[in-house]
Amino acid sequence: NNIIQFINTISHNINIAEQKYYLDLEKSDFYIKNQLLTKISSTNKINEIIKIYLDEIQKIRELDGAVITLIDDDGKNLIVENLLLKNKALKKMEKVFLRSAFPLNIRDGHSECFKIKKNLKVSRKKAIDYGESTKSRFEFWNIDYGIYFPLNGTAWENITCAWSLHTKKGPAGAVPLIRNKHSFLQ
Repeated sequence: NNIIQFINTISHNINIAEQKYYLDLEKSDFYIKNQLLTKISSTNKINEIIKIYLDEIQKIRELDGAVITLIDDDGKNLIVENLLLKNKALKKMEKVFLRSAFPLNIRDGHSECFKIKKNLKVSRKKAIDYGESTKSRFEFWNIDYGIYFPLNGTAWENITCAWSLHTKKGPAGAVPLIRNKHSFLQ
């Protein structure tokens, strides 16, 4: 009887440990990235991929907004393909900003990111370093920090874009903190 009770207890504990392992796995970064990659690989349409990213970005409390731009057919402008503005006053203006252009020959955070194909971290203080339009956007949208990402690489040879994330939360370390917490942004 004691042996059967002992085996049952161990079996029960193994079951609990196994369930905890799978619950932890579901929450793990690997699982999240895998789910995201599965969703992305299920389509070859850029608008669907952008929607997947925006759905993920929507979940990040620390972010106030995101702007996704794509190069136009002439290769002269980055066009706002999609955006997410969480601020209620700005949300009403999403349609106005949608399809607006960032000319590549004018200095802006988006065009600079696109040209150098590297991440840019911009604070409100340094926004003027990326042109008057970046400075104005930071002031108008009340952005304290922004990060611009290029989307390029072998899988994306025909789709070149730059996208930005904006936050009002925290000190200058807020953007790296967001990227560390939400590694799909890396």
